[in-house]
Parts: sequence; C-alpha cells; structure tokens
Amino acid sequence: MATSTRFRSPIIVGRNGQANPVSHTVYFAIDVTSAVEVAVVPAVTLPKGAIVDCIIMDASSTGGTNPTILLGDTTNTNGLLDNFPTDDGETVVQFGRATVIGSEFDNTPLPRDYTLVHLGGSGTDATGGVMSCHLMYHMDHNTADAITDSSSE
Repeated sequence: MATSTRFRSPIIVGRNGQANPVSHTVYFAIDVTSAVEVAVVPAVTLPKGAIVDCIIMDASSTGGTNPTILLGDTTNTNGLLDNFPTDDGETVVQFGRATVIGSEFDNTPLPRDYTLVHLGGSGTDATGGVMSCHLMYHMDHNTADAITDSSSE
C-alpha cells in the first residue's frame, strides 16, 4: 500500500510561528554493475525545491578498475555524484568533498522534480555489489510547489 504526504507550505515548527526546515530521508539502492542509465530502486523523485544535505551509503562493490558511478536525473546524469567510487565502503557524502559531488549538490534548490538515475562513470564498471543509500534533504522555504514523499510497503 502506497502512502503519500503533501505539504503545500513550509512546515511550522515551534511556537514562534516561523517556518523551519524539516529533514526528509529517502532510501534507494544502486546496481553498480549497470553501464547504462537506469532508475534507482525503488524509484525516487525528489521534488522541485529540494536541497540535498547529504547521502549516506555503503559503497562496497567488487571487481572493475577504479569503478565509479554517476548519480543524477535524465537531464543531468552527474548532478548529484560525479564519478563517485563504488568501492569506498561506508561513506557520508556532504559538502566539501568537491571531487565527487555534482553541480546540483551545492546547497541550492533543485530546479525541477528530480527522478534519480545512475550509470557507470569513468572507471570500468564493477562486476558485483549493490550500493544502499540514504539521501537526506530539506525543502527551500521559497518554493511554492508541493512536497511529495511516497513510500510503499
């Protein structure tokens, strides 16, 4: 059964009546052996106005020579991660790791709804393994679009 929660304005937290950011987390997995562009599993769409805070992942692929992935959407396949090593182990990707973060992972609101896709990067593709990921984001207060988080059992 799928559930959905929509907020049409910023969530109000506290007694002062000011809008304060609330963190959202989505889980997905990446097949690190894929050499073609495919959606993450389960499918994840970040809403327009989302600001990505960090991605927590277990990057434990096997095989390949310097295996990497790109993570973004169909408009910008390396918008979030650009040639991220898939054999880095348990990792938190946050601001400051500029060698692997993409152009849309820069503390600015995503310019459109963002359906996550991935594909192999500049290294040879890994021969085994799956990366499990938790992506944390918050919403831009100036975005009028609805926030939608969906999950299924």
